[in-house]
Amino acid sequence: MNKVRLPYYVIRKGRGYFEIGKHRSDLTGIPASIPLGKDGPDTWAKAHSWYEAFQDARAPNSRKRLGGYPPGSLGAAYVLWKGSPDWLEKKPRTREEYERAWDDHIDPAFGRRLFTKITVSDSEAFHRRLKKELSPSDAHRTLKIWRAILHMLQKKNLLPQAPIGAVTNPMPKGRGQFWLAWEVAKMLRAARLAHRFTGDDKWLAIGLAVRLAWETAMSPPDCRTFTLAMMRKDRSGWYLERARTKTGAAAKPPLSTALADDLYAYAKRDGRTPIPTAVLFGSAKGKGWDRFQMADLFAELRRITFGKKERRQFQDMRRSANLEADLGGASAQDRAAVMANALDKNKSLDAVYTPVTVARARKAQEAREAGRALLEQELGRDRSRKHPPGGV
Repeated sequence: MNKVRLPYYVIRKGRGYFEIGKHRSDLTGIPASIPLGKDGPDTWAKAHSWYEAFQDARAPNSRKRLGGYPPGSLGAAYVLWKGSPDWLEKKPRTREEYERAWDDHIDPAFGRRLFTKITVSDSEAFHRRLKKELSPSDAHRTLKIWRAILHMLQKKNLLPQAPIGAVTNPMPKGRGQFWLAWEVAKMLRAARLAHRFTGDDKWLAIGLAVRLAWETAMSPPDCRTFTLAMMRKDRSGWYLERARTKTGAAAKPPLSTALADDLYAYAKRDGRTPIPTAVLFGSAKGKGWDRFQMADLFAELRRITFGKKERRQFQDMRRSANLEADLGGASAQDRAAVMANALDKNKSLDAVYTPVTVARARKAQEAREAGRALLEQELGRDRSRKHPPGGV
């Protein structure tokens, strides 16, 4: 094998090490000696990656450039990664999820730790803690991002292996929660009262967003990106014409006159001139809500209405609309058209949006009784006998 000359790369007993010594380690935060594995091309690539990290860490402005994190820390690696093509290729929504998981959970636990010192035991303990403290969906999302960051370090040859361990991160069970009409009405009353006593327009906004979701069965991203330009009117009344934010599928849900009037009134509040193509709900500076701002504001409304123990979410109103339509006799095809998805063709999707309920079971029982009468009539049995033999 050809010998190579790499800065701070040494070979002992056929195995490569990146060694900068204690003095340089103290100055940069990078370990003094890093085992890289059996000498060879893969090990040389790791040594080169560590040399580049060492050069970055010893630069005079490295702490400022690394977001204030110590060189060699997980936070410093995360900041550098956010400037890479890998990060820039991620969709905005994915980047939002990474930032949320990092700010709320990963940074407080590991941001200033040397990533070479993070162990399998640390990772397993992090898994257990989040699964205990967070909802199943939030824990799954955060741990998925945590594991992706560790795998990124392994891919860039900064870690020999991602220290994840044997713990798993299975997909959480699909949601089955839904809201009832009176519960939504109670939240809307709470929003109106909150606006009356605080004067904060955020309560008007979240109240309108809840009404929009309830009437149209639109998803949270569709409500966040709503604009007045999407509103249409024909002989029968108002409706929306838009593409789903997630899939691009066309949707044309109906809209009540009362809600249409209130949406326009909100846009014109305090003498403002409505901009039809601008996102309606957002901050005072005109920036629309991101997914977490909307979720947090809804959680605040839910808390003041029902207390801290209530955990249903904004997105559950979409399931409520589908469930009401299903129990009212709407076909799967019609419900799929209103929701602009494929629940009529996808059993898993139908199970998510049409959970099992007692009301549905009772409706099926009523259908059975009607069918039983038809069977008895066809077979010429005594129609006065209401129950089959055995009392079943």
